Formats: sequence, structure tokens, C-alpha cells
Amino acid sequence: MAGNVKKGYSADPIYAKIDKLSKQERAVYKLSKLGKGSSRVVMTLSVSANEFTPEGKKVLKDYGINPSGKIKTVVKLALNAKGILQNAAEIRAWEDTKSFMFVPMIDHSTAHKKATVVLNGEPVPPQYSNWVQTIEVKAFDNSDMNTWFEALRKFFGVPGIEMFKAFDATGGAQKGFAEKIKEWTKTYNLSGKELDNLNEVLRASKIGDMAMGDFYQPANWGEFGGRLFIIDYGFDAASKLNYGKAPLGTSISIDNNGVLSVEFSGDKDIVDLAKEKLKPS
Repeated sequence: MAGNVKKGYSADPIYAKIDKLSKQERAVYKLSKLGKGSSRVVMTLSVSANEFTPEGKKVLKDYGINPSGKIKTVVKLALNAKGILQNAAEIRAWEDTKSFMFVPMIDHSTAHKKATVVLNGEPVPPQYSNWVQTIEVKAFDNSDMNTWFEALRKFFGVPGIEMFKAFDATGGAQKGFAEKIKEWTKTYNLSGKELDNLNEVLRASKIGDMAMGDFYQPANWGEFGGRLFIIDYGFDAASKLNYGKAPLGTSISIDNNGVLSVEFSGDKDIVDLAKEKLKPS
């Protein structure tokens, strides 16, 4: 991806700084890496509650978290155009649905009108969805399918293996998952709450234009407060299209006033989606 590393757009300098933090700094910031994929780096960050926006504090209260003292959060920082697409998808999905199936989003870069956001001393332009911040939940391990299967069964009333097969088979099609819900209603003695949970996954996926095939990985799910959340919901139609074709190219510049300009290049379908969906708020 073409980026303006000197101006801090690239996440690589930030990632390097995290690697070099001293033990004292790690203790102060309670900052640790959860992982680094091909498109985003994920880190934990302990933040004072008084630093959150009023909306962020409301989200915390809605999920039973007292907005005071230090709050354990997760920050997902885009490494490239695909990461930007995923972050943008999660921001849209959260704001459009406020779904109880999605891990609550406390803050994100495009919510700020500042010219730059500083993370560990490195300036990161806020436009175009560079980062999202959610509450920290305990993610499932991809190597332990049985624990995840059992959690799915308890929450949805459907054997976890059936849920796994449904996500895998339906791919990006919400229609296929809707048909599965009808089958499960006839096959299993689902409670009203379990059916509500299934229908909420479907509702949120439709509104967020999610590719449901991405939900079949345990690591995309987590637990908090005795309930399940989808913690990685950034794989929508635009992201899916980008992964299937030549990558989205970007040319980034920042003027003397700190205004970020981005030009897209590459496959026309990808460019059109980027222009439509990645507008700064």
C-alpha cells in the first residue's frame, strides 16, 4: 500500500514502538499485543474512563461497565487498505445496528475532528478508519473448537457443530442462514431468548452487509459478562470484494493544515466501494 510513513499514516512505526516499550512503560500503559494479521494489528490498552467521549461512556454503562477508573479495551489499528476497509465496516455495522451480538465499540478514529490522533507519540491521521476501540473480551481459541461449540450451544440452543457448518456453508449469504434458522426451529426446542439471539445475528448481518462465512472461526467470537459477542465483524461485502481482487491502492498526502487527502486506484469495483463507504464522518 502506498502510504505517508513520515506523517504517521503507516502503522508500522507504531507497531515498532510497541515492541520497544520498556517494562515500566508497559506497566503504565498496560499495553500488549494480541496479534498481528495481514491487515490489522490488535492490541490491548488500559484507558482512563474520563478520556472517553459521552457516547463511549454511555456504551460502557449500557453493557454494565462502570465508566470510572481504568477500563480494559482493545484497539485495532489498520496496517493497509484492507485494514481500513475492515475498520470502516465495523464502524458502519456498529453505528447502523447497535447490535447486542457485536462487541461494543467505545470509540473510533473518524469520530474525532482533530487533524491527527497520537498513539504512543506517533501521529495517526484519523480519517478513513485507521483505528477502532472496543471493550476487551475473552476471545476463543481457534485450536479449541469444542469450547466454542459448547458456548454456541448454550447461547443459541443449537449444537455448535451445526452453527459452524451453517456459517461455513452460507458464506456471505444471509438467506442461507435464514433458512437454517427455520430448520433449527423445527428440529430443536429453542427458547424465545435463543431464537432472539439467532435472529439478531441474522438482522445485524443483513444491515451490516456482513459476509457471514467469517463467523465460523472461534477467534472471531468472545465472552464477556457471561454472554457471547462477535468480536471481528469487519468482513463485509466491500472487504470480501477487496480480498478477491487486486488490492485497493491509495495515495495519501497531508497539507500544512493537517488535512488528509486520499486518492484510490485499482479495480473499479473496489475504488467505487471505497469512495462510497470510506468517507470521513
